[in-house]
Amino acid sequence: MGNAYTTYRNFRSRVKSKKGTLVFDTLGSATACCEVATDNRSIKVGFSFLSPLDSQLSIRGRGLAKSQLLRHPITIVNVEVNEKGKLKVTEALINYFKSVAEQPKEKFFELLGIEPYTGKPAKCAFLDWFPKFLDTLLRDERANCA
Repeated sequence: MGNAYTTYRNFRSRVKSKKGTLVFDTLGSATACCEVATDNRSIKVGFSFLSPLDSQLSIRGRGLAKSQLLRHPITIVNVEVNEKGKLKVTEALINYFKSVAEQPKEKFFELLGIEPYTGKPAKCAFLDWFPKFLDTLLRDERANCA
């Protein structure tokens, strides 16, 4: 790879507070470790999903995401380029999350690189959290575009 670098992205979901402002929730967070290859417009990524209440969230999230990247990299190709010629990494990750959310549960976990949950859907906090998380990302993305 000629022009490659590693970067991290952190994502948290938000909810409306009693005052009507958006605040981070305590349900979960996602960290992505990305190996970005600008020459072929691709990203290899590993994800970690942790509780935002974890006092070591930043360190553990990055470490787990990096280990996922090294063990089971997920490749995203044809990443868009901005006007400065840089890849749109965050947008590519959000689009990836959107495409994953549309998959059946079995494929859903595989595409995120995490162990599948085989119990009752009502008992899986991750399955409850992920749609709220995705809604937050899409709401923030629309806000940034306005």
